[in-house]
Amino acid sequence: HARVGGGDVRFLVIADEGGTLRVAFDACKVCGPMGFVQTARDAVACKRCGVETSVSEIGSDISCHPLPLPSSLNGGVLSIPEHSLVGGLVYFGG
Repeated sequence: HARVGGGDVRFLVIADEGGTLRVAFDACKVCGPMGFVQTARDAVACKRCGVETSVSEIGSDISCHPLPLPSSLNGGVLSIPEHSLVGGLVYFGG
């Protein structure tokens, strides 16, 4: 989680089976900020409704999936722009 713009946002960072980091807010547009829990090496489930999402689909802006969070990986360092985190405050009541 991160504290930005006077509020807190939560996000997920999970490597898929190919080693690609999947980054997303720990919220969805259907169930809101309830968040997700990893249920298997390759899946997460919504804590509210139980819908499972494969890790490879994390960050897809569909249904009950963790919401996209722009990021980049450069030289093994994950970067998430502060403005993207601030933009996510809306999902967490900010």
